[in-house]
Amino acid sequence: MNKNCIVSFIYAYSFTMVFLVYILKLPTLVTGNTKLVEEYYAKNFNYTFVLDFFLFLVYLSISLFVIDYFGINTFFNKILMVAFVTTLISGAFFLYFMNIKKTNSFFSRWFHTVSYKAIIYDILLLTFTFVLYQYLYNISTSKTLG
Repeated sequence: MNKNCIVSFIYAYSFTMVFLVYILKLPTLVTGNTKLVEEYYAKNFNYTFVLDFFLFLVYLSISLFVIDYFGINTFFNKILMVAFVTTLISGAFFLYFMNIKKTNSFFSRWFHTVSYKAIIYDILLLTFTFVLYQYLYNISTSKTLG
C-alpha cells in the first residue's frame, strides 16, 4: 500500500464519518435506533472512531483484494463488489450474533436490536467510503483535477 492509498483512505474515511454519521445522521435514519447510535458514536467517540477506522480498512482491503483477484475494471462493478464483500462480512457477523444469546456487548445488542438493517447500514457506509477513496486516489495519482 503506497502513500496515496493511505492518504486517500484517511480522507475518505474521515469525510464519510463526519458527513454521513454526524451531519446526516445516517445510522439513525437507517436503523431507527437513536439510543444505540448515540452510545456508539457519541458516548464512545474516541474508541469507536479508531475501531471503525480499522474495520473500514479491513473491509475495503478485502474488497480491493477481491476486485484485483477477479480483474474487475469498471467503476460500477467495483462498487458492486464492495457492496457484495461488505454484505458477506457483515452478514457473517449478523448470523453469528443472531445465533447466540443476546449479551451486554454492544455488537450483540446492535444486531439483536436493529437486525438486517445493520448490514444495509454497513453497505451504505463502505460503498460511500470506497467511492470517495477511489476518487481521491485517482486525483492523487493523476496530479490533475480535470
